[in-house]
Amino acid sequence: MSDIYEYTEEELRGFGDIIIWTTIYAAIYNDGVIQPTEKAVAIRQTHVRAISSEPYLVPIYRHLETHFEADFDRFAAELSGTQDEKEEYIQGKLEKATEILPIIGPLFAERFTRDLGKL
Repeated sequence: MSDIYEYTEEELRGFGDIIIWTTIYAAIYNDGVIQPTEKAVAIRQTHVRAISSEPYLVPIYRHLETHFEADFDRFAAELSGTQDEKEEYIQGKLEKATEILPIIGPLFAERFTRDLGKL
């Protein structure tokens, strides 16, 4: 991959959505509820990752950190029902959001997915 990472606004938004939905999924995983401490950790991690991630991820996190909390709250407000229903909803959102990955290319998709697993 190149050392220069220029993403379109649509790509930045798409990658951000993947990160936010993954973070929300992790937060509800054990009990179906997003605890205030889980949200606070997610916000802090986004700020840290904006400076300490792999170079190709830094622009994504820098863009995301400007609106992470608002998007997190907006996305989380979409959740309702049982834990299973919430998980199913998030999985659908992730499937839709990850449609952008093959467009970027297989190497990027594999690398992004692997690094996202480290969240």
